[in-house]
Amino acid sequence: MSQGSRVEAVAVATLVALRPLTPALVALSPGERSPEWEGEDAAEEVDDHEIQAFIGAGEEAGILEREDAELITSIVEFSETIAREIMTPRTDVVAVAHDASFEEVQRQFAASMFSRLPVYRDSLDRIEGVLHVKDVVRAGAAGTAPSAGELMREVLLVPETKLVRELLREFQAKRQQLAVVVDEYGGTSGIVTLEDVLEEIVGEIEDEHQQEPPEVEPEGEGSYLVAGSAHVEVLEQLFGIEVGEAGYDSVAGLVLERLGKLPRPGQKVSWRGVELEAVEVDRRRLRRVRVRRAEPAP
Repeated sequence: MSQGSRVEAVAVATLVALRPLTPALVALSPGERSPEWEGEDAAEEVDDHEIQAFIGAGEEAGILEREDAELITSIVEFSETIAREIMTPRTDVVAVAHDASFEEVQRQFAASMFSRLPVYRDSLDRIEGVLHVKDVVRAGAAGTAPSAGELMREVLLVPETKLVRELLREFQAKRQQLAVVVDEYGGTSGIVTLEDVLEEIVGEIEDEHQQEPPEVEPEGEGSYLVAGSAHVEVLEQLFGIEVGEAGYDSVAGLVLERLGKLPRPGQKVSWRGVELEAVEVDRRRLRRVRVRRAEPAP
């Protein structure tokens, strides 16, 4: 198939697959909805399994290549994803104090290699702004040494249940790239960035400074090393099991819920035909988990 024909086939298949979701996808566009979108089509409900089956059939028939099918699936799932599911949790947030000196700010940027850092007063539950590395560079070039509070910009606050598609529009409208995710009591749950949102569609975006191991690392023979912070839906992708509604978001949360405590390295739990083994544990967190199909009972 030529490049032009392949692009055309992908485009047609994408439009057909996503047509029932058009009202949701239109919400991502900057313009107003036209009246023609209101009514019966807008109220039509779509079964996720039907869409997945259609995409799978397109892949099997050769209309869609694997990477195209994965991209379309990501777009479909994107419409229902909420901020809590993609945020960096509070325990992993790197931030600077409101009264931090210019030298401290420079050191924190150099150590973290991030381009933006939240600024808090007293605790992470009182994040009052965000620092941009460009402002730090400008201040240094001008020979000034302002504190973090003097350099910070306004920061966006969003609830945990904010739909990611709505968050993307808010990022665009307010020209922001970082938001603080707050829980129902006003406490900080974590932060979410524009990069986090885009990764929901196109997959992991890595830069030359990232040193972290991959979220999922195949070990062979059906075994995988998975980050404890990985969303529990990764088990659906790896083993085809139905996760459904749960009282936890991460793989580590699943293990902790099953054990009722922080595991020791080597401890195992079974869940829906999958064995989860704690591999890397620090004093307060389960960082890496080995997952594989549980062996059938003798």
